[in-house]
Amino acid sequence: MNSPHCLLRYAISGLVATGAHYLVMLGSLNWTNHENAVVASTLGALTGMTIGYALNRRFTFRANASAASVARYATVSVLALAVNGALLGLLTSNMGLAVWPSQLVVTTVVFGITYIANRNWSFACQRRPQSLKV
Repeated sequence: MNSPHCLLRYAISGLVATGAHYLVMLGSLNWTNHENAVVASTLGALTGMTIGYALNRRFTFRANASAASVARYATVSVLALAVNGALLGLLTSNMGLAVWPSQLVVTTVVFGITYIANRNWSFACQRRPQSLKV
């Protein structure tokens, strides 16, 4: 699989999944009158993770569905969430940097880590053969 094209498809899938996360979070916050941001964000994250798995399996990596790939993808997602929180805390609380620039740096780092992990582990054993081009 051509890595630049795969990376581009991964970025597109990530944007769609993140957009879904934010839309569900926004809707949940509005529906509950901003009562619980953590619940709203969690619902959004679960939605984004589900959409991200489907897009990455079919569009990005063209892999077959399996329980193992779901479990591996979920593991990568949970670890990415932990890395995101730890790095953001380090940059903002410990180093005193602003939140949004820090989040951009963290997102870039996490994007790279999850791309490599999902390409080489979550979907590595399940790739469908590519059709022959004439």
